Amino acid sequence: MSSLDPHEEGYIPVEGRENLFRDPYSKAIVNTDKSQYAKYMDAVKRRESQTNKVDSLQKEVSDLKSDIQYMKTLLMKLAKEDNDAR
Repeated sequence: MSSLDPHEEGYIPVEGRENLFRDPYSKAIVNTDKSQYAKYMDAVKRRESQTNKVDSLQKEVSDLKSDIQYMKTLLMKLAKEDNDAR
């Protein structure tokens, strides 16, 4: 994150909030607290990691279900062949 001097950027301080400034053009509130930004980015990374784990587990379960279905088909085929041979 680049160094931002809110006063040089023309941002307007938000009353009672040390690190919050209003952008006069977009009316957005800008938070200049780098530690809060770092915490936010850590949370984003944790959520992304969790999502990736869930996606991976869902794929693994899907693959296992396919394998079980294939094995079931083979067993039924073997049972049918055994019954036909008798």
